[in-house]
Amino acid sequence: REPCERPIGSFIKSRGFKYLWINQVLMQLAVNTLNFALILWVFKLTDSITAVSVLIISFYLPALLFGIFAGVFVDLWDKRRIIIILDLLLAIAIFAFAFIKPSLPLILLDAFLINTLNQFFMPAESSSIPMVVKKQSLFIANSLFSFTLYGSFMVGYTLAGPVFNLFGIDTIFYMG
Repeated sequence: REPCERPIGSFIKSRGFKYLWINQVLMQLAVNTLNFALILWVFKLTDSITAVSVLIISFYLPALLFGIFAGVFVDLWDKRRIIIILDLLLAIAIFAFAFIKPSLPLILLDAFLINTLNQFFMPAESSSIPMVVKKQSLFIANSLFSFTLYGSFMVGYTLAGPVFNLFGIDTIFYMG
């Protein structure tokens, strides 16, 4: 077995890894902050727990429908190009909420779209890690990506409430 390259800084200094990781941090924070803010918004808009439940289904249904196929699809195409296209599509879809926020059906559709795109984003990023770090650094790099993914849930969901209360829902759409 090859020894693991200990210093995290050694591969974070890698331009490719740094951009990939920053992209993951920003995208996952945006999606997770948005998802929680949408829960608050839909409840405020409809005063219906059932509407919130349907919204949450729109978050997780894409994983059931597309999660199994997303990795296979991503492996067939240029990962860098997929990530760039997904970044642009996700930015547009998040920004679209500023215009569709009064319409529950459009909110549900856009939330479904964003979480579907995210199903392709995650395997595109994670399968790109071996292309930008040395083999002996893969364990630490993958661990950092996993930590960032789960940390973004905590930070995104924690930020959503205060930002929503202080600045309104549109701020979350524009930040996303």
